[in-house]
Amino acid sequence: MRALVLALPLLLAACGDGRPAADVTPAPSVDAAPDTVGLGTEAEGAGEAPDRPIAPGSRPETATATISIEGMEEPIDLRLVTVEDTRLPFSTYVPADWAADVLSSGEGDAARFVMGTPPLEGSVHLFVPSEPNQGGADALARAVAESNGGAEPLEGAAPWVRAGYRFGDPALGGSVRVGEHAGTTFYVVVRYPAEMADGFAPRVGLVLDRLRWADDGTGL
Repeated sequence: MRALVLALPLLLAACGDGRPAADVTPAPSVDAAPDTVGLGTEAEGAGEAPDRPIAPGSRPETATATISIEGMEEPIDLRLVTVEDTRLPFSTYVPADWAADVLSSGEGDAARFVMGTPPLEGSVHLFVPSEPNQGGADALARAVAESNGGAEPLEGAAPWVRAGYRFGDPALGGSVRVGEHAGTTFYVVVRYPAEMADGFAPRVGLVLDRLRWADDGTGL
């Protein structure tokens, strides 16, 4: 479990305060329904479908998409973000007004995508630990969830998810999912204030649906 113990401080520092687990009622969650994140629709203007490999370096710098919020369609501008300085390089589209950066240490690499500003800030992190977790993917995912307010298994998780949990309290919601690409484990942590849930969920789907690994152009 040493690799897990070492990896958690970096990830939780990136995600927020890492509050201890508590017996609370979770906030309305982007993951309350069966998991569909990573199984979205085609991005207009990107010239690609979610299940189609994309040649590295061939993606346009901008794209557009349409998301649905409470039954209302909303167009959204996207920009391409290429993440090269990690153990699993990739590219994806994010809403044009989102911030993006990469956090690295001896424990691993975390690509961070952020909507809004504190205290109303939603974030998506893709973390790649530098060493495998000896306890397995499920133990890693559960530990991250419990450190953020509890661990409830995700239902109907997307095919790429090896283990996944929801976490949260009345003010904060989120989830952690663990996957693997080219023999390397990664995990995706989503975290958001409760009042952002309706608009944040479809934007998270855009980011994950359009993720393509640099080595072979495949997605999640």
